[in-house]
Amino acid sequence: ERTETTSEIISDRPWSTQLINDEFNSMDYVIHVLQEVLQIEQSKAVGYMLTAHKEGRAAVFSGGYEKARGIAQRLNAHMLMAEVVKDD
Repeated sequence: ERTETTSEIISDRPWSTQLINDEFNSMDYVIHVLQEVLQIEQSKAVGYMLTAHKEGRAAVFSGGYEKARGIAQRLNAHMLMAEVVKDD
């Protein structure tokens, strides 16, 4: 019986970048950073920000692990709280 390697598990399963609500960044700043990092329109960034504000977190990307991790790192570099989680 064949078992999966760690790299196969990481690359074959969907991952998401989760933006986590915080109490110190302004809504306008979060929207600006999301637009810049994700290259999305303002209306979509507002939606992500409002979801995170109301629900505590928002999935801003879903796909491969490396891209999800890269997006989380870029958001973190702008002082936003973000993490990578495995999608269900």
